[in-house]
Amino acid sequence: MTRNGTFMQLIFIVIIPMSHFTCISYFHQRYANTEDVWLKNEVLYIATDEKDTKGSFEPFRRAGHKLYFLSDFTELAGLDNMDPNWKGMIDVAVSSRGRAFAGTFRSTFSGYINRLRGYYGISMKNSYFGQLDQKHLMHEKWHNVNIDTFAKEWPDAWVGIDADVAPSQDIF
Repeated sequence: MTRNGTFMQLIFIVIIPMSHFTCISYFHQRYANTEDVWLKNEVLYIATDEKDTKGSFEPFRRAGHKLYFLSDFTELAGLDNMDPNWKGMIDVAVSSRGRAFAGTFRSTFSGYINRLRGYYGISMKNSYFGQLDQKHLMHEKWHNVNIDTFAKEWPDAWVGIDADVAPSQDIF
């Protein structure tokens, strides 16, 4: 992707706060939980429904990251001229192509992004959850670990779908 004529490597994180999580300490915790995922001063694309993108994500900025949100591309991409219901789909498409991804456990939005990453052949070893207890779940577990299967994607949904290989933990 280019912006102002320069190549910009986008790295993606998804934070989708629910109304009772929208306090600043939540964002401090999310950064603390994923700090080791991001390279120093790495550019982060954040797909979020949070309205306060300036203050809420300050922990990421203070750590030296340049942040981009879909709203930063409103004029460039003509987002004002499109159905607002498509914006989430754009966030999914962009977020699924990053070097690393940190989503929200039990989020269908994050689950679909992980599924797309699988379809693209991106290793789940670079997919994380922002909640510490589930942080490494995508690369530590092959089997269904909860009954909320609608909110998590499983490798057998993409490994071997072209009948070129059999699904296994080794190629996950």
